[in-house]
Amino acid sequence: MFEDESISEDDTAMIFLTSGTTGFSKLVPHTHFRLLRVFFGKDMKRYGLHEDIVLFNMQSLGWLGGFPSYYIGVGCRRILIDQTNGLPENMSMGVFLVNIFNLNKVNRAGLTTRDIQYVLDAIDEGHKVDKQLNLLTIGGGPVHNATMEALGKITHHMTNFYGGTEFMLVSILAVTKISDFQDMCAGRPVDCDVKIVGEDAEELAGGEQGEILVRSEGIFKGYLNNPSKTEAAFTKDGWYKTGDIGYFDKEGQLFVLCRKADVITKDGFCHYPGWIEQLIGKHHEIVKCVVIGIPDPVHHEEIYLCLKRMPGAKVSIDDMREHCKNLFLTDQDDKMTPLPKYYLIFDEFYCNDNGKLDRKKMRQELSDGCKGIYSRTSKLIY
Repeated sequence: MFEDESISEDDTAMIFLTSGTTGFSKLVPHTHFRLLRVFFGKDMKRYGLHEDIVLFNMQSLGWLGGFPSYYIGVGCRRILIDQTNGLPENMSMGVFLVNIFNLNKVNRAGLTTRDIQYVLDAIDEGHKVDKQLNLLTIGGGPVHNATMEALGKITHHMTNFYGGTEFMLVSILAVTKISDFQDMCAGRPVDCDVKIVGEDAEELAGGEQGEILVRSEGIFKGYLNNPSKTEAAFTKDGWYKTGDIGYFDKEGQLFVLCRKADVITKDGFCHYPGWIEQLIGKHHEIVKCVVIGIPDPVHHEEIYLCLKRMPGAKVSIDDMREHCKNLFLTDQDDKMTPLPKYYLIFDEFYCNDNGKLDRKKMRQELSDGCKGIYSRTSKLIY
């Protein structure tokens, strides 16, 4: 064994990059101690990690979700792809992923919800995963019920991880049956303290929605060369402000709804996109929906609903407008209504290189064009 006594457990082991979906990416140093504690602090074989795993994970190595913990921990094989050269000609991403699974005999994968949908689309087109994965892990954002369609088609077992570059792992949810999953559920906290606070920073009771605060040994000490951002990220008593909105249910499960910066303020009332998306997204012809607030001179912000339909679905803007009216049972003129005013149908949603939904880019495009826009990614804006 090689041991360098000049290296301390408190020295920086790696500098991660945040995804940048809420602004400019920030540099997050993590020490040897934190990486070992979070990724290798438990007996990895006890948790089903062994050298026979063939893992597919195409996330960036410098992003938390792409850190090669399996490879370092148990020496298993990991499959990555070179995303700089694009896809093979006339091949969709879903078919490409299915081919990778089959050719490399992949038995475990870490995917975003976007990538899972690509694979499900390929399966619906007649392509087949030769052998279902033993485990499919998800991360990178709130998870909706539609993602669980992967059970029985891609994998036998799914695990949803909630965490972040700055605060590492917070909670885990294991799912083997679709009926056991609830939209936005991130499971129970693991080896950390979590609380929900309101605008006055006071802790809220179960069921009440507010900002998620985290405290644990895995949290970073500060952004690299950015003391002002570091100070703003923590409370005076040391809790990290995740910037995520969520709540605890009666069973102690954590639900993650949206980013605090994504909350829509209309006529003095706050609307949480995650809650609205959860309701509208249950429509049987919708793969995914995204609710975004766009600046409005009268109402401060107006609610836009962006939709991606199931392959072959014919649901129209008028159909969705009527569906939403029946869901929310309020008039558009009601100041408290979460009813979207504008409806858009997209072929694809903007995502960053790690597959996370890029609300900032979507919001910017809609703000630039407002009602009259015709986007290169949308079929119709009404």
